[in-house]
Amino acid sequence: MFKLTRFLYNEEEVKLTLISSMLRKINIMECYYWFSELYYSKLDVFDIIWEIYFNYYALINPKLEYYITKKINEYIEKNDIAPLLYIIRNMHSLKHDSNVFLLYQISLCDDLCQEHIYTKFPKSRRLKTYNKEYYPLLLSIHNSNWIDICYYLNKLFDKKINSIDIYETIVSYFSHENKIHLLDLWKRKIDKHDFHYILRFICNLKIDNITLNHKNVYISPQKEDIDEIKDIECGDIPLTNKGNTQIYKTLYYKRLFRIDENIGAFNLSRFNIPNYKIENYNWEYYASFVPLWRERIISFNGKIDHNIKRIIFDDDISLENFYDIYGYELDEQSKEVQAFSLLEIKKKDYTDWFCYVNSKTNNNKDEIFIDCDFDCELPDNFKLKIKN
Repeated sequence: MFKLTRFLYNEEEVKLTLISSMLRKINIMECYYWFSELYYSKLDVFDIIWEIYFNYYALINPKLEYYITKKINEYIEKNDIAPLLYIIRNMHSLKHDSNVFLLYQISLCDDLCQEHIYTKFPKSRRLKTYNKEYYPLLLSIHNSNWIDICYYLNKLFDKKINSIDIYETIVSYFSHENKIHLLDLWKRKIDKHDFHYILRFICNLKIDNITLNHKNVYISPQKEDIDEIKDIECGDIPLTNKGNTQIYKTLYYKRLFRIDENIGAFNLSRFNIPNYKIENYNWEYYASFVPLWRERIISFNGKIDHNIKRIIFDDDISLENFYDIYGYELDEQSKEVQAFSLLEIKKKDYTDWFCYVNSKTNNNKDEIFIDCDFDCELPDNFKLKIKN
């Protein structure tokens, strides 16, 4: 299943294109555009911001967390996209790393297996003060066994153990470590990202050569850039010479950037759909899974029929009124306009993604550069996945 956004892009592909745009530090307007595509589609952009932060920025930019929280609170007060674009602007400018992202991807591997089975535990007085279910994780961290860290942390979360208890147990056990004073205590809970938070914490604890960015200076977006992003959403489509509206030309005027073809390293939904292009022509059905389009359809008395993958309206008048305003007609667009979202994306190896976003090139896959600071042989079935 895939979902189509405001201008009928595939949601997961928009998110991945946003990430690649920010990590490669290309045109900032492209980053704003992809973020606004998610924002104006009424998707959970807070979750997306935090996911990107923990995967790529949290480890070496700890102060950015407070800045993000501040800007999100500012957005909640003003209900205006501008404070969120401040976050995107500063992520775009800051250095990133791939440590937490790579560990998180390892944790998503199908049938992930531990490398060490801990049946006997050291006779340590300090270890015996903790619940036995924490022993494998604590020993994995102590020995820097990264596959085991992901495996046993998964197991604890699968058991629905309170994530704060997991965090505080790790803090308590490793309180003798020299770097423990650099780590913030769990002062706030960021919904749905406890696993990420703990992975970042473990990386802070075990990776010795991390250079932290303690600067507290942030960049403001250009006002004209913010205005342009708002105008894309609110600006009218040019009228014909006879003064008629051209709703069917919405995508022609509003689609400004193409989906990044290099995201084929991820397990995209399109790879599992035999007639992906044809399915996109049935855009009303797939758009209905996005809050913006669902609201639009319901406002014209439309109902989703999952059996035939169609939107059924109560009467012809409701149908005509809907298409008078939202008749984007993807299948009737030019090849150039369609190619913004329906371009060919080929499957790629995960190493291609790391090379691409880190601007590294290496033709020898055995010596590929992956931007991480821990020594870890990846599982045989390792692939880049998208969080459901």
